[in-house]
Parts: sequence; structure tokens; C-alpha cells
Amino acid sequence: MLPKKQSTSGHTSNAQRAAMINWLNIVGNFQLITGSAGMTTAVVSGKKLRKIDAYKLLTAHINKTVSSDCSPGMVKNRYSRYLKVYKEAKQDSLKSGFGLIEIDFNNRITTIIGKMNSMCPYWEKMDQLFRQCQNMNPASVLDALEITQFHIGKTQPFDDFAPIDFDLGMDLLLEFDIADGPIPQLTELEYCD
Repeated sequence: MLPKKQSTSGHTSNAQRAAMINWLNIVGNFQLITGSAGMTTAVVSGKKLRKIDAYKLLTAHINKTVSSDCSPGMVKNRYSRYLKVYKEAKQDSLKSGFGLIEIDFNNRITTIIGKMNSMCPYWEKMDQLFRQCQNMNPASVLDALEITQFHIGKTQPFDDFAPIDFDLGMDLLLEFDIADGPIPQLTELEYCD
């Protein structure tokens, strides 16, 4: 008789999520499980590690840290579901009109970060890990919390957002040739007549 296949469904505890994040904070682990290892692929005993090996390593870490008995298949499903929850929360946060509503205040959620953490446990830590991933945050999407403007010699936070006349100062930049050396940093915006 064949052994029963272990169930891959179940509840992922916050302790398991925390263990996943701690494991992902190690650059080599993050690269291995996200497939971004590329040229820096880890090798053990002359054999390149694959994504399934990452799930085995993550499983060992979770089982040791949380004293659980998860299989690699179970951990893969739980990790995938956690990543899906993060992606959904990220997409919701970018929608027009996203913010705190009466239900949030009734649930004692008083900040956007608190709302994000209620949608995806450990939101801030997940976002630190995945915000630079192109498949999570395409270059064409700007996070309203991170918008900055370019002024010659300085960046300006979103709170001080003001329209920029991009033609102003471009004449200064176009006058320099690459052969002239690096473009000098201007500390003040100079107006050209």
C-alpha cells in the first residue's frame, strides 16, 4: 500500500510567516527561491541548487524554528499563498481611493501601515524584501509614498510636490558635452533668459 500523501492545505501561523521572512532576509536564500540567483547560483557538492532545494531549505528552517512537521510541498503552498496575499495587498494599495474607512477604525486600525499589516501579516518586512522585484512592482507603477521629483541638485519629497518646468535648466545640461567631463552639480536652480 502506498503511503498517504500529506495534506498541503492548512493554516499558516504568524510564527511560520515570521520564519519565512527571517529565512528570506538572507540574500542567497532570497535569490534561490525567487529564481534571481542567475550567475551566482549556489553549488553544493558540485551540483547547482534548484528552486525545489530552496523549498527544502526553507522547510528545514521553519520546522526547526517553529517546531512543526511541514513537508516541502506544504511549505511551497504556504509560501506561494503568502506571496499571493502580499501581491493582492500591494495591488489594492495602488488603487484609487485606497485608504482608511470606517470599518478600519472600528477594528482599531488607524494607519495605512496598520491596514496593510491587517491585509498581509508582516507587510512592511515583505515589502522591504519584494518591492524591488520587477514582477511585484513594475517600473511603470509608482508608489505614492515614494514619489520624488528631480530638481537640479536635489530631490523633493511628495509632501512638497510642485510642478516642474523641465525645459528650465535643460539648456544648461545640453550645453555640456561628455568630453567636457562630468556635468557639474548646481546647488540652486538658475534661470536662463
